[in-house]
Amino acid sequence: MGYINDKGEFIRTSINEPPSQPPPPSGNGCGCLVIILIIVGLLGYCSNSQQLPSPSPQSPNLTFRSSCGSSLGSGSTWYAVVGDKRAYNTVRNQYCGDSFIRPDGLLQVASFTSSGEAEKFANELSQTTGLSFYVKY
Repeated sequence: MGYINDKGEFIRTSINEPPSQPPPPSGNGCGCLVIILIIVGLLGYCSNSQQLPSPSPQSPNLTFRSSCGSSLGSGSTWYAVVGDKRAYNTVRNQYCGDSFIRPDGLLQVASFTSSGEAEKFANELSQTTGLSFYVKY
């Protein structure tokens, strides 16, 4: 018994011995190297392509004022900026020193003679504090 090897030679084997297996093809390892490089490249691409969190818009630059809103006598119609009374200490100490709790239980922060100015201030205060303020019509 026998077999023919890669070189075309007949190799004799005995009946009691199993035929020897031809050696596995000896490559130069390029196939494995290419696969490894592709995997590493994909991992690098995926980790670099993750989106960074977009920067949040800057909060308005609100600073403490002893009095917020329009000046007295500047108009006859007033638009009150109000919010939850639980924000009283934060607002009064950090933004509007004249804010107060109204009889209806709302925190009044400021009053404006322009509804547009009132809406703008309510939005800025909401964005800055993370609390909800709105114009009471």
